[in-house]
Amino acid sequence: MKLAVIFPGIGYHCDKPLLYYSSRIAKNLGMEIVKVPFRDLARKKGLIGNEEKMHRVFEEAREQAEEILKKIEWDRAEEPVFLSKSIGTAVAASYARDHGLCARHIYYTPVAGTFAFMEKGSGIAFHGTDDPWVETEAVRRGCREKMVPLYITEGANHSLETCDVMTDLQNMRNIMEKTREYLTGREKIFRILRISEADYGCEELPANAGVPVSVILEDAAGMEMSITAEDEDLYRRNLDAGDLVVIRDRKLFRA
Repeated sequence: MKLAVIFPGIGYHCDKPLLYYSSRIAKNLGMEIVKVPFRDLARKKGLIGNEEKMHRVFEEAREQAEEILKKIEWDRAEEPVFLSKSIGTAVAASYARDHGLCARHIYYTPVAGTFAFMEKGSGIAFHGTDDPWVETEAVRRGCREKMVPLYITEGANHSLETCDVMTDLQNMRNIMEKTREYLTGREKIFRILRISEADYGCEELPANAGVPVSVILEDAAGMEMSITAEDEDLYRRNLDAGDLVVIRDRKLFRA
């Protein structure tokens, strides 16, 4: 059973653009769609910057998710996909962790509390630089620590929208393309731990050869591996220690 579970946000229900289009993509890929329509959360006020109120709303949403999903036979689900938005990202991450599910996540505009539950290498995330719910640097830091590739939309708010309709349409297309790429791909994510000069012995390099470097990578399980790359390639792709990468044809690319 291929399953995609939709976890909405506060006031951002399952039929709004990010979740509507992503669930359509999942359905077109043969997944059964299960929605977790939180009740009464849109009535909650004064949540931005109030950790206590946010935690209470999270607990309420978490209880509703347990009730809605209690009949799902997770042992029959083939690597479930969790599509989540805002506080729904925290609910999705905590639900997967508590139930021991190896779910693949797409976190649309994660909130600060999401990173406490997010498993390493569990998915991808999207964030707008004008999101009032969480600072961009906090999201960058959280995604870096959890080895979750982050896609940032400049000037976008918590709905990943700007004040310009045509810009929003193009942004939505880009976001959904990344969404589909993730749902159809299986590339493993690594973090660059360190880069050092490779040992190529006493022989001189060919005149047209790039300078080789040894790149030490770490996967989400903490296992390390080494790959040789050309220093010029890393510079051209702006890759350095701490960056998240994938390997394609023995070359490193930003995740």
